[in-house]
Amino acid sequence: MNPIQLRPVHACILASLLLSGGAIISCSSPEERAQETQLEVLKALEGGERRLALREIESLDSDTPEQILVKAAFFVKAGEAPRVVWMLQEGLTRFPDRQDLRIALAQVANLVEDTSLSIQTLKEIPSDSEYHLQALILLAQN
Repeated sequence: MNPIQLRPVHACILASLLLSGGAIISCSSPEERAQETQLEVLKALEGGERRLALREIESLDSDTPEQILVKAAFFVKAGEAPRVVWMLQEGLTRFPDRQDLRIALAQVANLVEDTSLSIQTLKEIPSDSEYHLQALILLAQN
């Protein structure tokens, strides 16, 4: 199987899909364990086994922005949005140029009703970013 490389926009779409109802994630061969863990998380959440799901989510790597987005989406799905705010802020400290992390942070900030954080985060997205239009749309919704 050829490795699948997620572009930032695809990672954001993937996170949005997970936030809106769940999706099975296709991963490259080196990430088979992560894929299995993600499937276990979905099964645990669907089966009402929240503690098991949280343990599985915590075991997921968060070494790359894409991994952070996937892990964040699962935590939100498990009802842990406040934890995700911190996780995404930490991710932006490590990857300050990743505007997809900013979009995700703004969305999760809205979930936890922190409108000021959402607006502040969206205003940090440069006008020449591929995420600028999405940021403007989210700002208009605040």
